[in-house]
Amino acid sequence: MRNVYSSQLWRLPAQKPSQTPRPRTPTIALVVLAVVAALLANAGCGYQLAGRGGNLPEYMRTLAVPMFKISSFDFNLENVLTFAVIEEFERRGGMTIIDNPGEADAVIDGVIKKSEYRTFGDSTSGDLHVRVEFIVSVTLRDQVENQTYYKDENFTFVEDYFITGDITSVESNRIKAWEEASEDFAKRLVGSIVEGF
Repeated sequence: MRNVYSSQLWRLPAQKPSQTPRPRTPTIALVVLAVVAALLANAGCGYQLAGRGGNLPEYMRTLAVPMFKISSFDFNLENVLTFAVIEEFERRGGMTIIDNPGEADAVIDGVIKKSEYRTFGDSTSGDLHVRVEFIVSVTLRDQVENQTYYKDENFTFVEDYFITGDITSVESNRIKAWEEASEDFAKRLVGSIVEGF
């Protein structure tokens, strides 16, 4: 039986000496990708892991956080939330917290409009499922430029927690839930102010 495949079929055609390979030009997809990357790098959300953040003006160096006011009946919640916000600003760095609002570049005013604490689940399990909700009116006043820098009249925080310990002690469980929730609340609030999220 004769082999029908010629050895010439397997040879690559020789390149003519006058032919030089053409340089590859970027495709449209690469150009679009480069443009999108540049836009995202410039337009981003201002998020930074530490420091001032991208959205606060450079002249805002000092901040006062007077005690939040409260219109609900939860005694001491105003202390818990106010100190959590102060601690979050201190943790991030970049601004000095001072006591006197009259001397600060910026002042945060807060009014706790609603606080809710609900329990769910089986009380015999050893853990208590708790839902905490805060609605707070928050304003950041720019005292250098004499304007409102940030305002949210209904900043809403809702989160679920599992509290361990004496599940029969309603008051101590409420305080535990507030302490956990206040840290998360402060992170979200300060992130919203500083990073614009």
